[in-house]
Amino acid sequence: MNRRTFLRTVGGATAVGASAQSVSAQEGNESGGSGNGSGGSSGGNGSGGGGGGTGPIDYGGWFSDVPYWGGPGSTEEMTGQSEVTIAVGASANSGNSYQPGAVHVDPGTTVIWEWEGSGHNVLPESIPGGASWEGSSELSSSGATYEHTFETAGIYEYYCEPHLGLGMKGAVAVGTVPRSAPAAPVEPAVSDQAKTLGVATMIALVSTLSLAFFFLKYGGDYE
Repeated sequence: MNRRTFLRTVGGATAVGASAQSVSAQEGNESGGSGNGSGGSSGGNGSGGGGGGTGPIDYGGWFSDVPYWGGPGSTEEMTGQSEVTIAVGASANSGNSYQPGAVHVDPGTTVIWEWEGSGHNVLPESIPGGASWEGSSELSSSGATYEHTFETAGIYEYYCEPHLGLGMKGAVAVGTVPRSAPAAPVEPAVSDQAKTLGVATMIALVSTLSLAFFFLKYGGDYE
C-alpha cells in the first residue's frame, strides 16, 4: 500500500464515520424532541395552589366511583376567597352531583351549599382529627342553602345519602393537605437505528485512528 492508497482509505473511513455520526445525532434529536413533548404534557397534572407538595390533592380512592369526577387535578382552586359556593343536585350526572366536586380553600373559609335539585343532603364521611362538622342530614329542596366555616386544615369527604350508590360525593380540602407525587418526566427513547449508527461511528473512528497510527509509525510506501 502506498501513501495515495492509504490516504484514500483513511478519507473513506472518516467520511463513513462522519455520515454515521450525523445521522445518529439527527435520530437522537428527534427522539429527544418527542420525549420532551411528553414530559411537558405530564407536568400539567397538579391542581395548583396550597402547600404539602406540588402534585394533585390526594383523596385516596374516594372519587373512584364518581361519574362527574375528572381525575387527579380536578379540584377547584379557591384559596384566597372568604366564601365559596357548591351546587347540590347540579345538572351533571342526571342531577345527582355536587359542582364543583372538590374545592381547595383556606382555613376560615365559609362554604355554602346551594340546592339546585331536590331530595339531596350533605353528610360527612370523614373529617380531620380535631375538626367538628355534622353536615346537613335534611333532604332539602331546590333553593335551600346550608353553610359551614372550615377552620381545621385537612380533607373533608362528604356524600348525599340517598344517592351514594350513584356516586354523589364531594370533598373540601382546607389549607395544607396530602398531595400525590407529580408525574415523572418521560425519558427520551433511543431507537435501535440510532444505537446501530452509534456503533458504526465508533468502529469507523477506531479504524481511522489505527490506520493513522500505522502510517505515522512506518511511513513511506509499503506492502
